[in-house]
Amino acid sequence: MKRSLCVIFLLLLQVSTYAQDLITEGVTAPTTVDRYQVFNVSTTVKNNTATPTGAATVLQVKLSFDAVLSPDDPTIGTSNSISSIGANGTRSVTVSCYTGSVAAGNYYLILQIDPNNTITETNETNNAAVFSGYTVNQQNVDFVMTSLVPAATTVPVADQLSVDYELRNNGTTDLGQSTRTSFYLSTDNTLDAADRFLTMHEIPLAGPDVFNKTVVINIPAVPQGNYFLIGKADDDHGVGNIDELDETNNTTAAAIAIAVSDIDLDVTLGAQPAATLIDNGGTAEITVEYDLGNLGSTGAGGYDVHVYISTDQTLDASDYDLTADVKPYQITPAYIASMTILSAQVKQFVPNINTLVGTHYVIWKINATNAIPETDYTNNTLVSTNTITVTPVQPAFQINSITFTSAPYDNTDVTFDFSVDITNTGPINSFTQSFEIQIRDVDDNVVYTAARPNESFLFAMTGDDVTKNWSITLPAALAAGDYTLVVQCDPDESCYSTNTQTAALEISPAPYIISGTITGSDGTNITNGTLYLYRKAMDGTITREQTVSTSSNAFSLTVTDTDPRALYFFPNAGTFGAFAPTLSGNYTYLHDEAFFTPVANTVVNLTPPRKTAPPAGSRYISGTVTLPGGNAVPNTPLLLYDGATLVEILYSDAGGNYSFTNLAAKAYSLVPAVALTHDIVDQAYPVDVSTMHAEANIVIETDNIEVTISFLKVAQTITFPALSDKVYTDAPFDPQATASSGLTVTYESADTDIAEVIGNQIVIRGVGTTTITAHQEGDAAYEPATPVSQSLTVNKAPQTITFEDLAPRRPDDADFTLTATASSSLPVTYTSSNATVAVVTGNVVSLRGEGETDITAHQAGDVHFLAATAVTRTLRVSVVTGIDNNPLAGVRIYPNPTAGLLTVDSAVPVRQVTVTDLTGRPQTIGIADAVLDLRHLPTGVYLLTLQDKNHTKIIKVIKK
Repeated sequence: MKRSLCVIFLLLLQVSTYAQDLITEGVTAPTTVDRYQVFNVSTTVKNNTATPTGAATVLQVKLSFDAVLSPDDPTIGTSNSISSIGANGTRSVTVSCYTGSVAAGNYYLILQIDPNNTITETNETNNAAVFSGYTVNQQNVDFVMTSLVPAATTVPVADQLSVDYELRNNGTTDLGQSTRTSFYLSTDNTLDAADRFLTMHEIPLAGPDVFNKTVVINIPAVPQGNYFLIGKADDDHGVGNIDELDETNNTTAAAIAIAVSDIDLDVTLGAQPAATLIDNGGTAEITVEYDLGNLGSTGAGGYDVHVYISTDQTLDASDYDLTADVKPYQITPAYIASMTILSAQVKQFVPNINTLVGTHYVIWKINATNAIPETDYTNNTLVSTNTITVTPVQPAFQINSITFTSAPYDNTDVTFDFSVDITNTGPINSFTQSFEIQIRDVDDNVVYTAARPNESFLFAMTGDDVTKNWSITLPAALAAGDYTLVVQCDPDESCYSTNTQTAALEISPAPYIISGTITGSDGTNITNGTLYLYRKAMDGTITREQTVSTSSNAFSLTVTDTDPRALYFFPNAGTFGAFAPTLSGNYTYLHDEAFFTPVANTVVNLTPPRKTAPPAGSRYISGTVTLPGGNAVPNTPLLLYDGATLVEILYSDAGGNYSFTNLAAKAYSLVPAVALTHDIVDQAYPVDVSTMHAEANIVIETDNIEVTISFLKVAQTITFPALSDKVYTDAPFDPQATASSGLTVTYESADTDIAEVIGNQIVIRGVGTTTITAHQEGDAAYEPATPVSQSLTVNKAPQTITFEDLAPRRPDDADFTLTATASSSLPVTYTSSNATVAVVTGNVVSLRGEGETDITAHQAGDVHFLAATAVTRTLRVSVVTGIDNNPLAGVRIYPNPTAGLLTVDSAVPVRQVTVTDLTGRPQTIGIADAVLDLRHLPTGVYLLTLQDKNHTKIIKVIKK
């Protein structure tokens, strides 16, 4: 128990060591600034945990075009060191920021605490706080040099000239940095590349907008004549640092004349001085002090001094010029006025004291290279009164280590880069050493030798380190194997090293590069996905040996042997989900042809096919993707092929489920795209949904997958259009219901007294409404369909009466039978409109007298038939045999139909006129002057009977 507690304590202690978490809270800063402006940004830094931060850190202020911190966001300010912050403590921090290097625009302000990760935190992702709404305005800067006034308009060669100038910033931006003004000597008043640079003057611009300055310029040794002194604002040896509104108004010029000088530098005016030697071990310093006079009438500046060592007191070509190695680091005075004598001093540094070995005089010469003109050059040399003596000092160094900087190497490499770390162990800080570089094999045979002569070293002091970066190139590549690189002194020269150093050199077999591009079948560059590399061993075993996440459509992999390889690429489902996982050879499942043998540079371009669209229909293929224990495997690509065409790609959902829907009824191929550790899916699984749905359940095992396919009955539906109304006499009919399966539909009638089903026909049996139900019971491939019912209404049938015209009769004719028939075959009844002419009993007509009567046939219908429209035939009964012998045959009446008044037009006298309705009832009428008045009669049909002595004429009259 105690041991367990100790372990827990140690774990807690380890966690608490890294429990700091720094954040920033809030910001105070101007939201709008100009370029080149200095401003403050303030915030509160908080230690968000109960553990003090310990180490110090800093806060950086950055600007960004977006709200994401990235390496290219410019830093505009860094705080001073922020010391340790206590538990849950805070610290107010203000950072001075400067926008000089930032382009104008809209930005996010980002505060990043601990940008260098000097403090280990529990959460390193919350160190940057982002604030929107900050603008850097285009700077408003315009430098103008408004005046340039030399103290004199004529100056001698090599003399000094004092110049006053005024510089203005006509813009509105108060700059937060200094600027430089350069001065040039020109033969005209236009500044160009041929003009001579004189000096540069730096001006801080934190203050007002106008600057009045004075600069002292040394006039170089140029031919006498007329010149222009040109000043240019914001100029550093021809380079401007500030973007201005107007870059064309930065220069101004003043005319000067350079006259002949009168200079005579003389070092012989005082006592001959002694030289002082300071021995620093490996280096030395020589100092001489003397009197320097200028006997001429013009001042002198810009002269040089050379220091020599000599075995005698005469300067000649055999003397060693120390200044040729290193120029004196102090020459005073830099300028000497006319007719002046000053105390002068020269200090010469000697980087290698062995340069001074022996006994020497020190000689120095003023204006040694005739940099300025003099009237007398013979009095410029001075010799020390004393000699300096130096005994030789031996350099010493140690080779600490050799590090290869371009490793690893293979048997195609011939160039080897390496660094050698060397420590100065002796008193000499500057020396040269020649080296020999060897490469030896495992048997210590030298297979390569190279010389590196006169390698120079310059150390600051004893104990300093220096790193030499060297490179050797072999005439031919080394065979694969182990070697040793040796660095030692050149055995043929003096050696200052205390040791020889070696480094192991491993030459590996050259890798085989497998590279290519990934471009979809439609030309899309597929830039995001996972690429698997498989290796097939000699025994046929397949192993997944590399997994690479791609971020472009180009890839490059390295292998070290020529065993067959296959590539398997899975596009990112979110970005390129329309493209299929693809093997080398552009297969979507494993073929022998997918494997290839690597060569030095193997190019394998992958072309993932893009899905098209499956043929539409009602079938589906569904299933699950699981592990052997039943756990779901989400995001597994499943490819569906119609022949050789990829028609759909699905990815299993979080529960491992998938479903291809709305498929045409036909055969497909299903390819589960699974990149196993030791296998690749080696087949496409045929799934035929021509007659049934399919369920394909996939189990992914360690080195294999199992696919179990079962088939499901297909649901079917019945399409049964509404039934139109029928009548009793309609013929049997087909209701036209169909099943989506194509199977035969059967029918059922709810009332067989109205309609009966015989085969696939509906037979009318009666009048009324019944329900016809369509059924399809399914078969081996189809589920039973849901029955569909339609209402059928059967109405009574119409019928007609067939009634032939009646032949004329004579009063004494025998009774006769009427033969009218109904189309329904129901019995017909009759009525006579004029019982004085004929009466009807049943279907037998008995004649009663001369005249006309309408015999009407009736059929009233029954439960199956509607009443028939009555049919009327006129029966004429007369003693004559034909209507042509009747004198009343020519009687004409008009108008007929009539609204009331009816004119009778007859060539013979009419003795009697009577009017009866269709039932035979007489009607009273008025008659005057052959005009009958029927106006009082109701609208209807009437029979007008005209009679003379022996004849009768009956005329039908319609009263409107």
